[in-house]
Amino acid sequence: MSSTPLGEPLRALHEFLRAKAPDTQTRADLYARLADLRRQDPEAYDTVCLPAIEPYGSWWSEPLVWSTLSCWTAYGQGLRSSRVPALDTYRGVMPFGPYQLEIESLSYYGFNQGRLLEGDDVPESFAGCCGLKIDGTTVYDGSTSQEFFEATVDSNALVSPLLALIEQLPDLRRFEFQMPSYAEQYSFQETYLRPRKVELTRAKRQALFKALRDRDALTSLTFSHNLQVKGFYGFRQKRWSRLEELDLNRNELGSVDPPDASITKLFPETMPHLRRLSLDRCAYLTDASVAALEAESSFPALEVLDVRATKITAASRRLLESSPSFPSLREVLISEEQDPRA
Repeated sequence: MSSTPLGEPLRALHEFLRAKAPDTQTRADLYARLADLRRQDPEAYDTVCLPAIEPYGSWWSEPLVWSTLSCWTAYGQGLRSSRVPALDTYRGVMPFGPYQLEIESLSYYGFNQGRLLEGDDVPESFAGCCGLKIDGTTVYDGSTSQEFFEATVDSNALVSPLLALIEQLPDLRRFEFQMPSYAEQYSFQETYLRPRKVELTRAKRQALFKALRDRDALTSLTFSHNLQVKGFYGFRQKRWSRLEELDLNRNELGSVDPPDASITKLFPETMPHLRRLSLDRCAYLTDASVAALEAESSFPALEVLDVRATKITAASRRLLESSPSFPSLREVLISEEQDPRA
């Protein structure tokens, strides 16, 4: 070890790995150290350093850096890992380390066209990706010079290439789908905005959830705007029981008759590992929804329930705090206007 240019730094690195716990900050510190060693001597880093540190498996169980990688794509080209310089840098420093990928739609000025995961393009291999976020942003759809759509692309156009990407991610642990269900069309001639519905169809949503259900490592799921209760079988299948975090914000839960049916049909009798459940901005949910959920389901590990910006009040908080169905609950988040004591 001492015969290599990295001898002394590598000894210090071993001491760091043995002494520190792999929390978020120390992962970031470690990544900085590794990147510096690679800059000093890339060849020695690859042949000496990486084999020496690879056995410290607890460090590589999560990404060294949880900063998101943004991937911007142009019309008709699809997603390619070669267009993510930060990913290339990360792979050079830590080829066996996992990472999280955020995919955003491309915003153009003027009347150029932007798409996310356009058409049937199949992404290249993204081995090591353990977190995937699909985040809708502003695009301009210049189909004519007279009007454009300002908001997200149609979510349904994303599903086929997204399924191809998910298929390549056996280690996927976190998935976020945040695509608004409406876009706004602006007409220069009529000078007003009108909504255009772009939410997922039932068939597309079922295909996406099936692909996610089959990812054995998945423990965290966020799904916004596009969850319609009709035709959705919820999380009753056994393979969903492994979820530890579930975020269903901004969905129309509670909008069916009876109003509590949409929430109770989502969950099985018990979700043994779920630690955090977010239902914030599901505006139709009421205290009756919570009462029905408390009566029909059990969440033995749930620590945090987020129901801000709903019709749920402090009465539900008091119910759940004493409920045997929620023995681990330590926090129920509600908005100030929902709490008469605020």
